[in-house]
Amino acid sequence: YEPWVYRYPSFQRVAVSAQELGRQLRTQFQDRPIVVVAHSMGGLVTAKYMLDNPANSVKQLFTLGTPWQGSPLADPDLRLERIKALRRCILFGGSLEDRMLLGDMATPGAWDLSSNPTAFPIQEVASRLDV
Repeated sequence: YEPWVYRYPSFQRVAVSAQELGRQLRTQFQDRPIVVVAHSMGGLVTAKYMLDNPANSVKQLFTLGTPWQGSPLADPDLRLERIKALRRCILFGGSLEDRMLLGDMATPGAWDLSSNPTAFPIQEVASRLDV
């Protein structure tokens, strides 16, 4: 095996990261069979690449901590709470809870993790990959 690491900005949309992953895989491995071990959102990125490219060379995908059912932290209903937490952080430095609530949840990548079916078809990806 030849270990290789793909890094992407966590704020980037899953679809964009998947396209970039595909370009890099084709450059790095051409048509050799690939086994992917992905963590967290990396599982979604790889799954999206596989769904968009049925003739891809990924033969196995192992995921660790991938939010196949979405993430409650990315729920749009928490938007007001995040805005309040951001205000507290700006004005008063914010508590640890405020900073944890904010995290990078305002970023597009995090929106992809929401269970909102219009954002990223997490359930479709999970069902088609049999996870």
